[in-house]
Amino acid sequence: MSDISNNFRNLRMKSGHTQESLYFSTGISTSVISRIENNKRKLDMEMIPKIAKATDKSEEEVFRELNGITVHSSITENHGNGVNVENADLKAIKELYERLLSEKDKYIMMLESQLKNRN
Repeated sequence: MSDISNNFRNLRMKSGHTQESLYFSTGISTSVISRIENNKRKLDMEMIPKIAKATDKSEEEVFRELNGITVHSSITENHGNGVNVENADLKAIKELYERLLSEKDKYIMMLESQLKNRN
């Protein structure tokens, strides 16, 4: 099972939701929720705002939890030469950013295709 599948299940459970109550809060069917949690379906980007609202979290918090990213709240100054951030956090943030860009590009291509099909 992928980390995102586990993280999605944990996020749902930590927020006190069953699959059914998450369905009622988001409109995402219980079968889709189950398939995501069992790594049989990917979580779509348009689901994030719904999940954020249902779990009383920001979209950014949902992204971080789904991707297992922990950004340290205690960033220390490096004697005037910038700030120190854990390398693992930077790598995870970079990977998330690249995935988001990829999803954005796919979404734009899909919209452009739909527009061409209308004409």
